[in-house]
Amino acid sequence: MTHTLAWWTRAVRQIGFPILVASALLWLILSGLPGDVIAARSAIAEVQGQMSILRGDLTAYRAETRSDSARLTRIMQQICVNTAQSAEDRRGCFPQ
Repeated sequence: MTHTLAWWTRAVRQIGFPILVASALLWLILSGLPGDVIAARSAIAEVQGQMSILRGDLTAYRAETRSDSARLTRIMQQICVNTAQSAEDRRGCFPQ
């Protein structure tokens, strides 16, 4: 009689229903895991590439900001010199 039953009914009879369900769930989880790992690695590589691009953009932005800041400082100093009333005021335009 045992041999006429389906394979899964024999498995339930031998190891029990909870263990069979747990084994099936474990198999499902583990069978999908390699695809998830590959997808995660791909996503990490893409993020690293984007971070590299952003790092380069940030470096260029910092250099441009420093240049703009120096240019604005010179303009403000020139305005200060042009509007100063005395030599003492002009010296104040160039802090040490």
